[in-house]
Parts: sequence; structure tokens; C-alpha cells
Amino acid sequence: TATVANGLLLSNEVHFREQVELLKGWVGDALELLLHGQRVFLPSLISFWRLYDKISCDEHSAVACEWNHDSEGYEEHMADPLSTWYTSLSSLRSLFHHPPLTSAENSSKPVLVLAGGRDQAIPLSHVRACFHRLAGHKFLRFDSRAGHQLHRQLTEDTSRVVVGWSRAVLDGTLGELAVESPQLILG
Repeated sequence: TATVANGLLLSNEVHFREQVELLKGWVGDALELLLHGQRVFLPSLISFWRLYDKISCDEHSAVACEWNHDSEGYEEHMADPLSTWYTSLSSLRSLFHHPPLTSAENSSKPVLVLAGGRDQAIPLSHVRACFHRLAGHKFLRFDSRAGHQLHRQLTEDTSRVVVGWSRAVLDGTLGELAVESPQLILG
């Protein structure tokens, strides 16, 4: 088996953000008691103003900038009750405190990590710190034009990489691939 990851947290091994540490601890416990399993709207917990309206728009971030300033897409998420922006707090917290079956350094499965170079939710520096902790066959592909929603922003490119990487896993040709690339290519 193998794993494809969009970003990489490893929050039990690599410190992420102080707000996440609070959510993992007593603050999160108190909020879960108050909410009684009710689904919450993530923009009420996370500053989407920062993620959407404060993206630096220059020639190197056109894809992330265009997508992050897409008011139709934002409104679509706001109106969709099945959107991943609605979730229980316990589900959100599980991202940050769920213990993996094995540590990153004992990982033996091939892992493909995809990341957006303009991701402000899980910055590339954090993804790289986590990536370097992984053992075994590991591959990082990122695109500096994209943000957190890499698959939505560059659907064809990410699909091509995932399919090609999956073929390499099945064919046993992973050793021929470069470990890290700042482009969404396999070579």
C-alpha cells in the first residue's frame, strides 16, 4: 500500500501553531463540551479573511490569487451544508491529535506529498519539516502558484502526478523518481 497526502501535518511530532496546540488541549475540550457534537462552520473558527483576502497577488502566485479571490467559489462553500467547511469540532481536532499507527521515522509505505507553495493554512516550510521526518520512499511535489486548495486550483496537474506516481508504485519503479520537485511533474 501507499499514501498520497495533500500537505502534511504530523502534529504529534512537529509543532504547528500555538492556536492548534490550544485546540488540542483544554480549550478544545471545553469547546467540545459546549458544542455537544454540533457541526461548526470553520470560518467561525479560522480567519478566512486572512486566507482569502490577504493573499499576496504577484506574477508568481496567479493561480492561488485567482482562486482565493474567487467570490463565487467562496459563496458556494458558504451556502453548501455538505461542504467540508462544516464539521464537528471533534472531527477537526482529530486532525491535530490522532496518533498514527507508526511514527514518521518508522514509516515504510511510499508517500507522495503534494503542496501549494502559497498555502497559508499549512505552509510549505511546515510540509517540508514533516516530509524530512518520513522514512522510506517519499516524494514531495509542490507548485509555487497554488495555495491550500492545490487539487482544485491545478486539478489536471495534480491528477497527472497522482496517476503517474500510482503507476510507479504498482510497477516498482519509484526509485527512478526525483525525491523533491518544485513542479507538479514526476521526473
